[in-house]
Amino acid sequence: MTLGSLFDGSGGFPLGGLLCGIEPLWASEVEPFPIRVTTKRFPNVKHLGNIMGIKGGAIEPVNIITFGSPCQSFSVAGKREGMEAKSWETVSASAGARLTLNFGESRNDAAAVTLSSILMANVPAKYYLTSRACEGILRRASARGKALPEILRLALEAQCKS
Repeated sequence: MTLGSLFDGSGGFPLGGLLCGIEPLWASEVEPFPIRVTTKRFPNVKHLGNIMGIKGGAIEPVNIITFGSPCQSFSVAGKREGMEAKSWETVSASAGARLTLNFGESRNDAAAVTLSSILMANVPAKYYLTSRACEGILRRASARGKALPEILRLALEAQCKS
């Protein structure tokens, strides 16, 4: 499995991926300090710079694309304004309303999804999946005979206990 990271910050998603046996291949970030951090942590990861200059067909395909969308409004390093912050206007006029691409194994598998269905880091607790929601996901998967990826199943089970 391979990973590409957009709005990479200091490389939290590539680090998490690496710890799970996923190879980070490329990252996009514009801030100099986080780029220096990730260059030191991940010397084999190609840094693509500003996302506005990336041509999807010209980069190496990956299995997983992560992104740390404008996080200053959620992060302890910012003002913790949440989705009401001005930075969210660049992502969505209203939370979850704008469409983005959900990449499959090949570029032909792309489908439209809303931002609200994408996982994020540094999110306030009120946006977490509740233990009840996690139990529901596990129950429905079991009832339908669907095997969840082990790492997802373990994460849902851990959240059920919290």
